Amino acid sequence: MPNRSRTIVVAGAGIGGLTAALALAEAGFRVVVLDQAERLEQTGAGLQLSPNAARILLALRLRERLEPTIVAPTARKFCGCRSVNRPSAAMAPPIG
Repeated sequence: MPNRSRTIVVAGAGIGGLTAALALAEAGFRVVVLDQAERLEQTGAGLQLSPNAARILLALRLRERLEPTIVAPTARKFCGCRSVNRPSAAMAPPIG
């Protein structure tokens, strides 16, 4: 049952604010999101999310909306100050 007697104000319409607002709305709260920007629009910047963050978005039933924009890495390369020119096999684990 929706909890319409309580309104929650979320300050900021970034990834964290919008995710919090969606989760609260799913729980039945009335949510108002406030942001400095007059309108929300794409900025062209990429966004990398950890697996835990991605699981939260999937739990909020956003898979269909996100799938067209997902780009998965094909490789990883970790370099330390001594291994920039010669990364070892342990420093470049395979994806998959």
